[in-house]
Amino acid sequence: MVYVLDASFSAAVILPDETSAEVKQAFSAIGEKDEISVPHLWWYEMGNLLRKNVIRKRYTYEMALSFVAALSTFYANTDSSSGALYTQKLFQLAEAYELSVYDAAYLELALRGTSGLTALYTLDKGLKTAAISAGLTVA
Repeated sequence: MVYVLDASFSAAVILPDETSAEVKQAFSAIGEKDEISVPHLWWYEMGNLLRKNVIRKRYTYEMALSFVAALSTFYANTDSSSGALYTQKLFQLAEAYELSVYDAAYLELALRGTSGLTALYTLDKGLKTAAISAGLTVA
């Protein structure tokens, strides 16, 4: 199974004060033979989230760097799709499902997977609704 994780879900996995029982249970369902996949955008979103937490003094700079190191240990596949045609596809999905183009990147990556073998994990209500409408498994 391929799991596409967005930044909201990923933050809840790695940041101690963001996690919940629901997130822990969903993340623990991912097995050793499963694949975690994220769009390239994910790294920027996670970096920005960590930077904001440093500014707000929730975490130190060193703690934020340790979270980045932790992320690199379990995110094996970073999709590198980019360019005008890819952006047009994202724009079309954003328009069809009333999403931001950023959220459409997660939806597009999950939709590109094999039907029934790809799940999208997000805490974003709009993205979750779009994924369900598109026939994806969500958590």
